[in-house]
Formats: sequence, C-alpha cells, structure tokens
Amino acid sequence: MKSIDLQNMSSSILADSLDSLGYESSSPGPNPNLASFDIKTLFECPVCYNVITPPIRQCINGHPVCAKCICRLSACPTCRSTYEIQGRNLMMEKLSSIIDFPCRFSKFGCSRLAKGDSIERHEIKCRYQPYKCPYPGQVCSWEGMINEVLIFIIRFWITLKHLTPILQSNPVARLYLL
Repeated sequence: MKSIDLQNMSSSILADSLDSLGYESSSPGPNPNLASFDIKTLFECPVCYNVITPPIRQCINGHPVCAKCICRLSACPTCRSTYEIQGRNLMMEKLSSIIDFPCRFSKFGCSRLAKGDSIERHEIKCRYQPYKCPYPGQVCSWEGMINEVLIFIIRFWITLKHLTPILQSNPVARLYLL
C-alpha cells in the first residue's frame, strides 16, 4: 500500500493557490517561508478588512470579497474584473470551517477564536464591541466601550445643561440646534 504525504501535498496545493493569487515564491519547489505565512490574511476583505465568511463570493479571476461589500461593488477592487453571480470559492469556504479566526474586537480585549462560519455570529454579540452615541439624531462621532457609555451620557447632559440658558435667550441658536 502506497502512503501519501499529506503535509507536502497540502503545502503544494497551498503554494499553487498562493501563486494563482499573485504571491510569488523566491525559489522553485516547496516554499521554505510557507510555514511562516499566515493563511488568515487570505480571508481579509480588501474593502472593509473584516474576515470573509461563507458563502465566499469571488470575481472571475478568483479574488474574494465579503458578502456585505460585494453588494456595493460593480467591479473587483483587486483587478477591476466583474463578479459572477454564482462564483463561489469552495476551497476557501472549506478552509474557513477549520481555521480559528480572532474576533475583530480583539484590539478592545476580546480573546475569542472561532471558525469562519461562526465568527460573525460571535461578533454580533461580542461584549467588547465599541458602542456609538446612544442619542438618535445627534451628529456625534463618539464611540466607546459599554462601560464608558454612562460617563458619556453624563457628560452629554452636562453639556446640554450648560447650553440651555444660551438657547433660551437666543432664538437663532435654538434654530441651529434643531
């Protein structure tokens, strides 16, 4: 019975895939730097930089883009080719189901790792995600952690409280506030 060297075989397949995406090897044969290559970088959307999760759509040249971004694009951001409606990258989809991806809120303290098909579900509920200004209709770029929201609310109301006498005495200022 003939044995199959899966490690060399998978390295060869990965090297071929990297070549097709434009990554070059400096030497013929197996790439000695392949072990240090982080395969997760292939799963980064070139538009929003989030992890691309299944179903993984691609342009006619094989460049993947996440589902949220592909809806807004008329051409591939990498090569400017068109997208096939049914063009999916099944190999990347299978790889994403066995690779652990870090939560995109890891820079805020989340240490969760999850497979490509479940990382998005985690990120929706992640307690480390930043929150935006809780006041609807306000032009405010504030963003912070959940434990900072109360401090922001108090500061926001103090600011409004100090503005109230000015607004009551100046009808033009009231118009600008609305």
